[in-house]
This record gives sequence, structure tokens and C-alpha cells, in this order.
Amino acid sequence: MVSGKFIKRKSQVKSQVSTEFIIFFGFMFLIFVIFLIGVADRYKTLAADKERILLSDQAQKIRKEILVASTVEDGYSRSFEIPASLDGVSFTIQVVNDVLVLESSKEESSLKMPPINGTLQKGATNTIEKKNGLLCINGGC
Repeated sequence: MVSGKFIKRKSQVKSQVSTEFIIFFGFMFLIFVIFLIGVADRYKTLAADKERILLSDQAQKIRKEILVASTVEDGYSRSFEIPASLDGVSFTIQVVNDVLVLESSKEESSLKMPPINGTLQKGATNTIEKKNGLLCINGGC
């Protein structure tokens, strides 16, 4: 015959194991959530860095085309592409007071450059020419 004391002790052990399991599971869940928050934060940082680098690289490429054209003789002509988006990142392009500005929803890149006449077009072929000492973009002279 099983005594009541044994049955009572067995149920206490089961409830202790259940309580320990719940505490352990809760602790592991908390660690998992903290880990996910860290990963998400790192992803946001990397995405912003990537966007900044993409804008900066494109601005440097455009500036290089304009600098080359500014140093050569009249009659120079060259076509170059400006993509509509940078690896899926939408951006705007404008020239304000001889400063090239590329801007996305989160980042901006700006570079000083020689004066130009005309407007740069993204998603299209742009033609730069040097006529009478002036830099003309897309027939802007």
C-alpha cells in the first residue's frame, strides 16, 4: 500500500519541475528576444551604411565625369548613365550652387564640382560636352 506521504511528495516534485521549466523557458525566451533586438538594430545600421555608400559612390562617379570634362579642350563629348535607383534605393539628384546633391529617404551625399549648364537625369543616358569653355549637360548650353 502506498502511503499518502509518498503521493504528496511525488506531486510536489512534479510541481517543482514544472515551475523550474517555466522559469527556464521564460529566461531563454527573454535572452532570445534580446538577441533579436540586437540583430534588428545591427541590420538597420548596416542598411543605412549601405545606402550612404551607394549614394556617395554614385556622386563620386558623376563628379569624376564632370571633372574630366572640365579639364579637357573644347569639343569634348561623352555619354554616361545614371541609374534610376541604386540597388533598389530610390534617390533624387540635383545641382545647387555648384554642389551635386544625391538624396534618398534616409541619407544624403553632396560634393562640390565645377559649374555646369543643364540638368542631370537619372534613369537615362546623360551627355556632357565642353563648348566655348562651358560644361553642357544634355544640351543645356
